[in-house]
Amino acid sequence: MEKVLIIEDNAMMRLFLSNYLSRNYEVTAVESPQQAKAVINSEEVFSLVLSDYYAANTEEHTVLKGIQTAMTWQGIPMVILTDEHKSEQRIAAFEMGAQDCVSKPFNPLELSLRLKTMIAQKETKMVYRPVA
Repeated sequence: MEKVLIIEDNAMMRLFLSNYLSRNYEVTAVESPQQAKAVINSEEVFSLVLSDYYAANTEEHTVLKGIQTAMTWQGIPMVILTDEHKSEQRIAAFEMGAQDCVSKPFNPLELSLRLKTMIAQKETKMVYRPVA
């Protein structure tokens, strides 16, 4: 089963996402990018990271950007949840390197399908080459 890491500071949203996505994924949910970094450093391997938006020039944003960079090197996509169609948040998320953004409020089925597509694309991009 694919593993998804959720980074969400709102307890109710974190619980909702965990419960909804646990139907199809093994879910680990944390409250902050700092906690996510600790989970990732514990050698957990995730198929995708789903994170709330964190404003630029905050410690959370800096840590999340570091996580995103590490995930990119591993070929792991990151999806950012932004607030109410705020274009500047989506732009900032894409500039940080997120592969997709979803605005809150969102349709849970649409979110689930976007995550499924991201994970499938990640799998098809993996190329195995024989060692010479």
